[in-house]
Amino acid sequence: CILAAFCFTNTFAQLKRANKKYSHGDYQTAIKLYKKAAKKNEVSALEQLANYYRLTNNYEKAETYYSQLISQPNINAVDYFYYGNVLKNNNKIDKAKEQYQKYLSLKPNDKEAQAALNSCNNMSVWLLKSPSFKVENIAAINSIHSDFCPVMLNNSMIFVSSRTKDLVNNNQYAWNSEPYLNVYSTHFKKIKTGEIIFSKHCKLLPAHINTN
Repeated sequence: CILAAFCFTNTFAQLKRANKKYSHGDYQTAIKLYKKAAKKNEVSALEQLANYYRLTNNYEKAETYYSQLISQPNINAVDYFYYGNVLKNNNKIDKAKEQYQKYLSLKPNDKEAQAALNSCNNMSVWLLKSPSFKVENIAAINSIHSDFCPVMLNNSMIFVSSRTKDLVNNNQYAWNSEPYLNVYSTHFKKIKTGEIIFSKHCKLLPAHINTN
């Protein structure tokens, strides 16, 4: 009994500290603490981990934690809906439909969930249609860090990236340990075939735009 009480107190303390870190945006520290509590199938820890990975688009890890979460008693109904979204993103359509149906059995008037279920039923039809656009990786520009928000301006593309590490101040976001974001530009040209060729050189915009 003493050991059980100690384990419960230790888990509670981990969760309390993890919640505080999470609320302050220090997600990386919080995640480590949640993972310790999740080993004991602590529902709130599993839910926080599942939600974190879902919101950061790491759907494989999100699926792992949601699958553990829904096997626990007394979970929130919305977790079935979120699990369905994750499964759909992982192209597990039939399993996604099962989770949407579970959620709708608890929340039958949720129009968003009903639309999500209908989208699963319609996906087989969409896949038969010819795509209206093509998404490709721009190898000349994309880095291992976050690169997003491209805007075309004349013969340049402006975008946001966390690719540059501050070697002096070591500034980085607590929530994902990525360097601070900066705005960059790169040139491109359109060749006779219609293909757009991007320069490999990405220029950091001036300091009056990229402030500390």
